[in-house]
Amino acid sequence: MNKKLFLLYILFIMGFIFQITSAQEVVGVSPAYYQFENVLRGGYAERIFRISTNSEIPLEVSIEMIGEVGSWIKIPFNSSIISKGSSWSLLASVEPPNYIPNGNYTGFIRISSRSTGSSSREGHATGAVISVLDVAVTVSITDIENLRCISKNIEGFSTEKGEDLIFSADVSNLGNVRIKPRVKIDLWDQEQISLIDTKEFVGSEVLPTREVKQIFKIPTKNMEIGQYWADIQIIECSDSSLLTIDVYTPGTLRAQGLLKDIIAPPIVLVEDTTTIEAIFENIGEKMVEARFKGHILFNDKIIQLLESEPLEVPISSSANFTFFFTPEREGRYVVVGRVLYDSKRTFESSKVIDVVTNGISLLKYLGYGIAMIIIIYLYLKIRHERRKLFG
Repeated sequence: MNKKLFLLYILFIMGFIFQITSAQEVVGVSPAYYQFENVLRGGYAERIFRISTNSEIPLEVSIEMIGEVGSWIKIPFNSSIISKGSSWSLLASVEPPNYIPNGNYTGFIRISSRSTGSSSREGHATGAVISVLDVAVTVSITDIENLRCISKNIEGFSTEKGEDLIFSADVSNLGNVRIKPRVKIDLWDQEQISLIDTKEFVGSEVLPTREVKQIFKIPTKNMEIGQYWADIQIIECSDSSLLTIDVYTPGTLRAQGLLKDIIAPPIVLVEDTTTIEAIFENIGEKMVEARFKGHILFNDKIIQLLESEPLEVPISSSANFTFFFTPEREGRYVVVGRVLYDSKRTFESSKVIDVVTNGISLLKYLGYGIAMIIIIYLYLKIRHERRKLFG
């Protein structure tokens, strides 16, 4: 066997190994380009991008900011584990400094994927980089303020006497100025003849590019049981809506909630911080105050308590309770909990998280092993042929 044939064998084998170990490990990002337009100095803008893969094995994806806008971009986490069917939705926000001149500035969000955990931590194995993607980012800086917002889902919820009337609206900030929407609510009697009350509110802050649900309350202790009309004006958005609401006898409305899911990544690396979310849905007839109470188990022992602050959840709305978790050891962890609301409790729910230190798959080890065996075999075969030829 000559050297050329030997090299052809090696190239064939390495190509085969590359296919079985890497062909499926493709990482993609959407969208592939980001442009933040008309951002004020010291302002704010945000966008969500999604990272996904068709790899059957878990991959560690890490984020790095580069370029002149690199220091302006903020993300909650710089790494995550993904695999086929589990993508990573990442919120990227940009906050330009106060001193920057007007103009266009560029940079990149570099997305790298590996087969193992980060090499920066001592004692962790390091796999080869599978792919590196650069997402181009352009930020346009201006000093012209633009105040613009829209409101939607303006709602009023009937209540029981003694409880507050609840009004809500989703306000989207489409400009580049931080806003606190002003809201005026006029309450009229059933005949819409007598003005019962007028209330004015200042809503919670809405950053540019964000949407925030605004909630407003009016006490009913001085109101009679019956039907009322509410004229709601959201002044900054130049929007209004006329709603009808009722004040009922205490005990009329039913409170009911559902813990829909506990969301957590199925695989996490040791010492990597990840998020755990519990999603609660109000499926009853009244607004409720809800809080999540649970814990994380490891080897049947509680290692972390999970208790949230109370959140007000309107009718037909959902609330997300978010927690952070940084595992210190490899193994299987179980998140367990339930939601408490209106003197009631939901069914308990759970989620399993597998914590690993090394993400190299058995398939890769098998592929590398096969490659070494074939290369050794070919080497011995060549030596044998050379001895036959040259004695």
